[in-house]
Amino acid sequence: MSQSIVNLIEHCEACGVHLYEEAGALRYYSEQPELPEHIREAARREKTRLLDHLAQPDPLTSELSGLRQAYWLGEHSVFSEGGAAYLHLVYAGDIPAQQALQEAWQRVVLLHPILGYTLDAESPRFKLMPAGPGRVERVGAHAGHPPHRCAALGEGPPVAALSAGQALVRLVLVEGQGQRCLHVVYRLALFDAPSVQIFINDLAAMLRDPGYRPCVSSGYRADVVAGRGRAQRLARFKARHYWHERVATLAAGPDLPRERRRSTTAQPGRFTEHRMPLQAAQVQALRSQARTHHVSLNAVLLTVYLQTLARWSGVASVTCSVMYSNRAALGQAVQGCLGNHSDTVLIDLPTAQTSFGDRVRLLQQDLHAAMQHSAYDGTSTVREWIRLHDTRASSAEPPMPYVFSSLLDMQLAPAAFEQVDHTMMTPQIWIDAQAFEQDSVLWLTWDEREGIFEEGVIAEAFQAYCD
Repeated sequence: MSQSIVNLIEHCEACGVHLYEEAGALRYYSEQPELPEHIREAARREKTRLLDHLAQPDPLTSELSGLRQAYWLGEHSVFSEGGAAYLHLVYAGDIPAQQALQEAWQRVVLLHPILGYTLDAESPRFKLMPAGPGRVERVGAHAGHPPHRCAALGEGPPVAALSAGQALVRLVLVEGQGQRCLHVVYRLALFDAPSVQIFINDLAAMLRDPGYRPCVSSGYRADVVAGRGRAQRLARFKARHYWHERVATLAAGPDLPRERRRSTTAQPGRFTEHRMPLQAAQVQALRSQARTHHVSLNAVLLTVYLQTLARWSGVASVTCSVMYSNRAALGQAVQGCLGNHSDTVLIDLPTAQTSFGDRVRLLQQDLHAAMQHSAYDGTSTVREWIRLHDTRASSAEPPMPYVFSSLLDMQLAPAAFEQVDHTMMTPQIWIDAQAFEQDSVLWLTWDEREGIFEEGVIAEAFQAYCD
């Protein structure tokens, strides 16, 4: 990649001109009626190099952006709390033997060619693995742990270092105590929640029927991927003004009481889960109250989350990252394909002295405006916020490490195997608040990064959030 060409493209965008390649031609979108002469001349002079840079021969290796780039940065150890972002799920039930799984796995790789790629250790992008994605592993349960626990896979991280260039998903059969379980480790740079279900259900379908072939190939076609990337980059360019203005007024992140000295018992990168179930009757009453005030349940939970963090920080307002899924907006071509189509926007707590219901409505309005301009991703917005008013004690600390995500409105297909245990690791996050429904129960959870906060503080704050 030529840095001079990257600098030229960035200069054009700063002048209100977005350059892109389409069908071998150099195109532009301009916010001005006339293209500035100096840009026209530079584009004419560097046309060949611009086209070489903008027209990726393999669109699947295009530079990662947004949340996927943040995952790469965290794994690249840019921040002190960096590390691989992954989801480790354990499946039980009628788990087949290694050979049958290996054959089904190979067919799934043919179905989803993105599985033949890994993360590039040098730059935030995927790269093709010359040797392919590897084999299904088979091991005995570690240190007497039952196979249905994540700990049965071993004490170390289940993901190799970025430089190892390993596959973005790892399958391991763990056996012991007369039991066989399938451990699957999903790298979050590729897998969002729908992708996890797509993968495991396609694997199960291949086990049942070797001829199973859902129609997903068009979603990986080079022209489809390139066209989607082109549209996303243009939408990002158009949305940037909103966030350049909005970031000036965004509150800082929470400032909860921190651990003065890292605990000797805390394990780097480990999380403590706080969870609370709300039964069906409670959920129904909560939804009814939300409808009365013309707000969503998600807006209610997000407002309470921000209020709790602001209270424990001793300030009027704080900002957090809100995770959302963009998959539905990308069209039918991607619905059966693997890929992390989640991203984030930044939202702060409205400071107006008003009732709780009115505050939720204000926040919901802010959230809708943010979503309308969400093509300019949260990672880029955080960079702008840091440039204007960074308040971190050290640049090694992750910025805005508080996240809210909800699966309440996401329709996910049930997994083909019974999920019996899970572990999730995300770099740059100190508190990950989640809401999801399972068997008519609404679960509220906070995942707290160990060794960051004073002992008991987050448990107390979480209890207040649930109350």
